[in-house]
Amino acid sequence: MFKNYLKIAFRNLHKHKSFSFINVTGLAIGMACVLLISLYIHDELSYDKFHENSDRIFCLTKSASGSPPDFVGTPAPGRAFRRKAGNR
Repeated sequence: MFKNYLKIAFRNLHKHKSFSFINVTGLAIGMACVLLISLYIHDELSYDKFHENSDRIFCLTKSASGSPPDFVGTPAPGRAFRRKAGNR
Protein backbone atom coordinates (compact mmCIF):
# COMPACT_ATOMS: atom_id res chain seq x y z
CA MET A 1 0.00 0.00 0.00
CA PHE A 2 2.78 2.41 0.95
CA LYS A 3 4.63 1.49 -2.24
CA ASN A 4 1.61 2.58 -4.30
CA TYR A 5 1.47 5.92 -2.46
CA LEU A 6 5.13 6.53 -3.27
CA LYS A 7 4.55 5.72 -6.95
CA ILE A 8 1.65 8.17 -7.14
CA ALA A 9 3.68 10.85 -5.36
CA PHE A 10 6.62 10.49 -7.75
CA ARG A 11 4.30 10.56 -10.75
CA ASN A 12 2.75 13.78 -9.53
CA LEU A 13 6.19 15.26 -8.87
CA HIS A 14 7.22 14.57 -12.47
CA LYS A 15 3.90 15.64 -13.94
CA HIS A 16 3.65 18.99 -12.10
CA LYS A 17 7.29 20.04 -11.79
CA SER A 18 6.87 23.74 -11.10
CA PHE A 19 4.08 23.25 -8.56
CA SER A 20 6.08 20.51 -6.83
CA PHE A 21 9.18 22.70 -6.77
CA ILE A 22 7.24 25.50 -5.07
CA ASN A 23 5.79 23.10 -2.49
CA VAL A 24 9.11 21.41 -1.71
CA THR A 25 10.90 24.76 -1.47
CA GLY A 26 8.26 26.12 0.90
CA LEU A 27 8.48 23.00 3.03
CA ALA A 28 12.28 23.27 3.20
CA ILE A 29 12.16 26.95 4.16
CA GLY A 30 9.53 26.25 6.82
CA MET A 31 11.55 23.43 8.33
CA ALA A 32 14.70 25.57 8.33
CA CYS A 33 12.85 28.38 10.12
CA VAL A 34 11.51 25.99 12.75
CA LEU A 35 15.01 24.63 13.30
CA LEU A 36 16.53 28.10 13.68
CA ILE A 37 13.79 29.28 16.04
CA SER A 38 14.13 26.17 18.21
CA LEU A 39 17.92 26.61 18.37
CA TYR A 40 17.47 30.25 19.40
CA ILE A 41 14.95 29.32 22.10
CA HIS A 42 17.22 26.57 23.41
CA ASP A 43 20.13 29.02 23.56
CA GLU A 44 18.10 31.64 25.43
CA LEU A 45 16.73 29.14 27.95
CA SER A 46 20.12 27.56 28.65
CA TYR A 47 21.98 30.85 29.15
CA ASP A 48 24.22 30.71 32.27
CA LYS A 49 23.13 27.16 33.16
CA PHE A 50 26.75 26.02 33.42
CA HIS A 51 27.21 27.83 36.77
CA GLU A 52 26.70 25.70 39.85
CA ASN A 53 24.40 28.35 41.39
CA SER A 54 22.60 29.23 38.18
CA ASP A 55 19.28 29.61 39.99
CA ARG A 56 20.72 32.60 41.88
CA ILE A 57 21.74 34.62 38.79
CA PHE A 58 19.62 37.69 38.10
CA CYS A 59 19.49 40.16 35.25
CA LEU A 60 19.41 43.83 36.18
CA THR A 61 17.64 46.26 33.90
CA LYS A 62 17.62 50.00 33.94
CA SER A 63 14.88 52.11 32.47
CA ALA A 64 15.45 55.78 31.87
CA SER A 65 12.40 58.00 32.13
CA GLY A 66 11.60 59.83 28.95
CA SER A 67 13.47 57.52 26.62
CA PRO A 68 11.45 54.89 24.76
CA PRO A 69 13.68 51.79 24.92
CA ASP A 70 14.65 50.01 28.11
CA PHE A 71 18.10 48.52 28.03
CA VAL A 72 19.96 45.82 29.88
CA GLY A 73 23.40 46.68 31.09
CA THR A 74 26.00 45.45 33.50
CA PRO A 75 26.27 47.77 36.47
CA ALA A 76 29.61 48.77 37.91
CA PRO A 77 30.85 46.51 40.69
CA GLY A 78 29.57 47.77 44.00
CA ARG A 79 30.79 47.76 47.56
CA ALA A 80 30.33 44.01 47.96
CA PHE A 81 32.75 43.28 45.15
CA ARG A 82 35.33 45.67 46.53
CA ARG A 83 35.02 44.15 50.03
CA LYS A 84 35.40 40.66 48.63
CA ALA A 85 38.48 41.71 46.67
CA GLY A 86 40.01 43.22 49.81
CA ASN A 87 39.96 46.85 48.65
CA ARG A 88 38.01 48.83 51.25
